[in-house]
Amino acid sequence: MKKTMIAALLGAVLCVSAVMPAGAAQQPEPAAGPAALTVREMGLRGVAAAVEKNNPTVQALRKTAAGIDTASAVSAQFAQQGVMLGAQIAMYQSLIGGLEQAMEAAGKDQADLKAVYQAHIALLTAQSAGLEQVRDGLPAQEQAAVSQIEDAVYQLEKQADYVADQITQGAQTLLLTIRSLQYTGEQLDRQLAAVDRSMAVLEVQQQIGMAGALQVETARRQRDNLAMNADMLDGQIETLGNSLALLCGMDAASAVLPAALGKVSEAELRAMDLEKDLAAARKSSFIVWQKRDALRQAQNTYDKDIESTVHAVQAAEAALDAAQEELRAGFTTLFRTVQDKKTAVQAARTAAEQAARTLHTSEVKYRQGMISRLAYQQAQDEAASAAQAVETAELELLTAYQQYQWGRQGLVSAAG
Repeated sequence: MKKTMIAALLGAVLCVSAVMPAGAAQQPEPAAGPAALTVREMGLRGVAAAVEKNNPTVQALRKTAAGIDTASAVSAQFAQQGVMLGAQIAMYQSLIGGLEQAMEAAGKDQADLKAVYQAHIALLTAQSAGLEQVRDGLPAQEQAAVSQIEDAVYQLEKQADYVADQITQGAQTLLLTIRSLQYTGEQLDRQLAAVDRSMAVLEVQQQIGMAGALQVETARRQRDNLAMNADMLDGQIETLGNSLALLCGMDAASAVLPAALGKVSEAELRAMDLEKDLAAARKSSFIVWQKRDALRQAQNTYDKDIESTVHAVQAAEAALDAAQEELRAGFTTLFRTVQDKKTAVQAARTAAEQAARTLHTSEVKYRQGMISRLAYQQAQDEAASAAQAVETAELELLTAYQQYQWGRQGLVSAAG
């Protein structure tokens, strides 16, 4: 039993118009901009909890699975059928009793009539026995029907869990993406500040003939491009924040931005065990479960003398093996990605330490008048960029680790 839940979201555009007093010169009012979003900061756990509690798709799936009455409805139907069969059997027994009494009351010279009675009695007895056989088979039929419905409900619950996990994983990934874009925005801000300082120097140099107009104009265009990219990035962050809020079950006037996301600890990294975690992923995988369930169903109808059932089992076995191999390959990729990101963090920290030492040297030289203020500010920018590179590397490690943890719960794509 499968349900496809599709949620459609529509936005509204608000227009504001102003009416001028009589006799006054009417000027067109500027179009009102979009209403400001209500921003809420959340962490990874907060996003996961909000999706589980408030996401409409998740809630619909949960309610659908929980709303299926398994045993009671089926039992009530079979009980009613049993009562009806019992009433029919009792009616036949009553008719048989009446015919037996009539046959006993018939005279010895009414042999033909007794024969008719006996024929009717035999017919009614056979029909009553058939009804009794059906009634006696009801418990087994009821159990089979209940098992079928329970199996369907279980499949729906598994699917609901799978969809909920996918949505939660997507929401957490979106949160991490927003944080990454925020880091990019901070880097753009530093680049803008550096260009502004360079432009100030170039403008002075242009006044004294040491720089041409082309150099100044090139710097201005560079600055304009950076500013435009920064504005576009801000808009993208706002859009993604709004999308994340919708995933968390909030209204269209809300946005979710990252709070403190934390870091992956050394203990968590040491606890990673490829083979052990792969076994957990295989056990939790919805795709692997689907293939295994399809194999079970094929085996239930298997008959070695029926070629189609033999092929069905073979195909189901091959599909299960393929799904398990895809999971193994994808999960191994997730594991290696975490290790690569861990190495990248270590490299970024080494580079940041070197940049900090360079900044200290530049500060000493600047105080002693050995380098210009512009050169010292450039060293500050480089140290700040190196420090942020560490944060970016740690964020990428956190992202890879989160994907690995979702992989342990069975969410592993073929590409990893």
